[in-house]
Amino acid sequence: MKSTTQTPIEIKHTQLLLGLLMAGFIGLFGETALNIALSQLMKDFTITPSTVQWLSTSYILAIGILAPLSGLLLRWVTTRKLLLSSILIFIIGTIICATAPLFAFLLIGRIIQGIATGILIPLIFNTVLIIYPPEKRGTAMGFVG
Repeated sequence: MKSTTQTPIEIKHTQLLLGLLMAGFIGLFGETALNIALSQLMKDFTITPSTVQWLSTSYILAIGILAPLSGLLLRWVTTRKLLLSSILIFIIGTIICATAPLFAFLLIGRIIQGIATGILIPLIFNTVLIIYPPEKRGTAMGFVG
């Protein structure tokens, strides 16, 4: 008969995975939630649809540029510091967006959020590869992917 109790290491891995999932969800939810607000943002800032679309475009561009570079960042900075830094950077970007008096500030905040998400998403996958043994990686990757 197989025991169903988890060891302290397995519990810590599960807690870490849940934390990473929440951080990744917040980063990617920010892109989806923005789409609902685009028409209201056009009214509030009196801008055209072609201008407001830069909020989504700049966010995705920042992610696309930073995602490949996050592997290089891991050579110089520990995973923990990079994770905490990316969450802090995302919070700073969110505060800038929330208090933006002009569209330019909102755009800068979105770029900062994209930079943080571009670091965070690959970091989640990297962390799963580090903390889980090969026989459990498939399950963990299924949760994060």
